[in-house]
Amino acid sequence: LFIAPLKTAQMTTQTVAVSPALRGSVSTASADSAQVVAASVGSMALLAAGLGHKRRTTRTKVWAAEPEQAEAPEPVTAEEKPKPPPPPPPFDPSKQIGAMAPLGFFDPAGFAKVGDKEGFNNLRAAEIKHGRVAMMAALGAVVQHFVKFPGF
Repeated sequence: LFIAPLKTAQMTTQTVAVSPALRGSVSTASADSAQVVAASVGSMALLAAGLGHKRRTTRTKVWAAEPEQAEAPEPVTAEEKPKPPPPPPPFDPSKQIGAMAPLGFFDPAGFAKVGDKEGFNNLRAAEIKHGRVAMMAALGAVVQHFVKFPGF
């Protein structure tokens, strides 16, 4: 796919005598092999990415035609109108993910109120953020024992 052509060095008597590989330095052949390795790794990554995606087939729904009615439809009266769906239950923080046994929902200060979804999400985001800061502080406390700057 995106493989660069290899540079073939023609070895003659003059290039052998001047070749730096004879004096112990890296030969140009290893640089060419590095390009081949990089190109092959890149092509394998493209191949894997292409095979990873499954093709999505389009599904077509076929609706059967309703049988024709000989009679005209009856008018809908006020009593037969469909009732609107019931309102959703209020937001309950004790039913959210994370409230599990053995502690269950833990909010001793009562910050999370029933029905206050926005406030609950704000408190949850703040808790995650503070937890991440605390983890970085704990890691810093361990790292400062092993890493010392010169002069300190």
